[in-house]
Amino acid sequence: MENDPIWTSLLPVNPITVAACNSMPVTYGAYFKAAEAFLSENHFQRLLSSVYQQSKTPIFPETIENVSIFLEKHGEYYHPSKIEVTANKQQWEFVLNVAVSEAGLNRAKKEFELLTRLKREMPWNFIPAVYEQGDVDPVIGRGHFLMFLGEWFSGFNEFHIHSIDHDGNCRIEVWDQVKGNYFLSEKQAYELYRQTALIHTCYHDVETFEQIHPWHHAAGDFVLKIDDGRPVVKLITIRGYHPIVRNDEKDLGSMLEALLIFLMDLSMKNRIDRFKGVGDLAWGNEIHVMATIDGFFEGLSQKIQRNIISHKFVKYFGAYLNSLTQPVIEKFFTEIISAWPQQAPELAIVKSAIVYHAFIFESFVNRFLSKLFHKGSYV
Repeated sequence: MENDPIWTSLLPVNPITVAACNSMPVTYGAYFKAAEAFLSENHFQRLLSSVYQQSKTPIFPETIENVSIFLEKHGEYYHPSKIEVTANKQQWEFVLNVAVSEAGLNRAKKEFELLTRLKREMPWNFIPAVYEQGDVDPVIGRGHFLMFLGEWFSGFNEFHIHSIDHDGNCRIEVWDQVKGNYFLSEKQAYELYRQTALIHTCYHDVETFEQIHPWHHAAGDFVLKIDDGRPVVKLITIRGYHPIVRNDEKDLGSMLEALLIFLMDLSMKNRIDRFKGVGDLAWGNEIHVMATIDGFFEGLSQKIQRNIISHKFVKYFGAYLNSLTQPVIEKFFTEIISAWPQQAPELAIVKSAIVYHAFIFESFVNRFLSKLFHKGSYV
């Protein structure tokens, strides 16, 4: 293996991230040696612990039959690998997120803490469990790698907008490396973006205004698999968890307005992707907006069921939404995007579409309010 030319080839990296952090290049050989050292350290203690945390099955160093490392992709901050562990004729799968740049090292430590916190504090099962974190030091030519082992979502794949036709219909392509890429039906695409919104709503805290932010479909933050014809969606990374609006006041009015801003922001970001994951920016169609609102209200419903928020609070929010006029809604959207980073590449495409987006947002919100509250779903 070490005689293979790829062993001394450099890992692909984001040149902007590397330059900003003065990071040094890393070879494939250094990557795999570091991963091996991380997994085998102290008689495979990290793997033994991870297997037990995942399945409550005790294994021992002498029972390990095989450990395989499959480098999956090259992200802006991590180079994740799939880890397969075989022991006692059983197999377990994990993700090993490997940070090699200074930006990645900082992000990995923070993300491990966030995933641990949200798994502990929230009742949902939409994000991966994380098990073990550590570094490998030294690696010749640079400081160290930081890595953490987490849950591998088996059968889940990345997806992106492939194309949009002249009628505005989006084709959503799923990158399945095993069975081959495929396209979602319109019904499946709707369910995909509905679940994306549901997941974000479940992790939004109506009292502290904390939410998962930043995130982007183009970065592959969400993955899906098809189960009996229906998409199942997971969120595989959390870069940050904090308010995007000031939370100095904790009165009802501030909470309702913060929830409105969250929904509006989500309705725009759930439309944004890059064609085929790496091309020009893509702005999804109206289905994305309807699915977002649908998923948002389903998320509120699930939070009611778990006594995280009250029926009364959601009724207040419904009345608040119903009181908003079109000019007020449009003004809110304009103010939200004015707070986005001005260098954000998606800003131009969103600004050009914001008036019509505000119009269809109001239309779909009114439709859902009529359906939900007239039927007594939130009473």
